[in-house]
Amino acid sequence: RMLVRARYLDPQQSLAFFAKPTSCLDHIGRGIALERVNRMQEAKQSFKHAMTCGGNDPLVLREAGRFAFTSGDFDRAGVLLQKAILLNPRDLVSLYFYARILGESGQPDKAIDYMQRVQRAVPRDAEVREHLGRLYAKNGNLFQGHLQLAYAGLYSGNQRLMRMNADKARGLAATDKQRRQLEAFETGRKELEELL
Repeated sequence: RMLVRARYLDPQQSLAFFAKPTSCLDHIGRGIALERVNRMQEAKQSFKHAMTCGGNDPLVLREAGRFAFTSGDFDRAGVLLQKAILLNPRDLVSLYFYARILGESGQPDKAIDYMQRVQRAVPRDAEVREHLGRLYAKNGNLFQGHLQLAYAGLYSGNQRLMRMNADKARGLAATDKQRRQLEAFETGRKELEELL
């Protein structure tokens, strides 16, 4: 409930609801609401309060890590998210942001491993596919990079992105495995188009 109130209510309603935080989760909610209205220093203080009282709670760690990530403090975000993952290895949000940090810090192999775990859990998430594609490309696997970006286009409804990257992946397919992956993509594309 805290996350829904903090992230999805009107920002002013969220701020009003979390105006007088009484728990660690309230401080997280206030921090999220303050971040949404770009009051970053106040948000930072709210996350600091939350860490003081709930620094071993994986949700507190995840949200503080997510805030550090969006603030550009990748070192702090990495530490917080890694701890959150150790406490809750199935937390997809922590895995997703940790993968992005690894990618930003020049560790694309590890980043791909983490992002693949997220992708397997939410295979039709366009944003996850997009970041996975970028990670593959950064790591030199252009076929997988374009294939994942084609999936991102498919799941986001961006036909241009889908077609352009599917065509590039087709041109790069050199093995039977890659051709089978393209066939699976085409089958999935046709199934999704029939549903729509």
